[in-house]
Amino acid sequence: MAKYLEAWLPGCSTCGGKFRDVKVSIRIYTVRDETAADNAATTALRAMAHAEGWFVPADYDLDDESETRCPDCARHHRANEPTMLYLVCSERRRALKVGVAGAMSARLKSHRRRGWRLVEMNGRQCLYLLPRTDALAVERTVVERWRSAGVQIASACNITAENGYTETASLDTASVEATVGWLDELTLGKAGGPGWPRGDRI
Repeated sequence: MAKYLEAWLPGCSTCGGKFRDVKVSIRIYTVRDETAADNAATTALRAMAHAEGWFVPADYDLDDESETRCPDCARHHRANEPTMLYLVCSERRRALKVGVAGAMSARLKSHRRRGWRLVEMNGRQCLYLLPRTDALAVERTVVERWRSAGVQIASACNITAENGYTETASLDTASVEATVGWLDELTLGKAGGPGWPRGDRI
């Protein structure tokens, strides 16, 4: 005899807001169908949630309601997640590059494989940990200061349209010391939360 797996998204785990009234119902004929039905229900609910801006983790479990977030809470969480702000250099490209990456991202490893190296000043690497919105604001300000000072995009990166080339500066006209000074200045007070640096490099 057939039975049904019924699944629905719970409310936001942060604010308690409710997802719209929607339920997935999948017919199950045998015990072997249960896993496939569970996977199908999870996929369908995740697709509905993403279409409406809700956050549902990739490994979402129908029995775990702890990680769903409504659009507002998802944006707030994203804006405040720890993010690395960095300055890298490539002599081959004659370029400086300012960038941001998630705290657990492999982006810096990818940069190293392509020949970029973290800039060091006074024995310390130019790497900062900030909330995402602050890291992006600092990155944008540094790029604006380069352009205002007449520093162009590094030509080698521009020609190849290398990923993130608009956040580069030609080493022939950019001052590494000035750029590091801007980063130290702009991150002062930007970091938030216990243990995060204030105006200092990691």
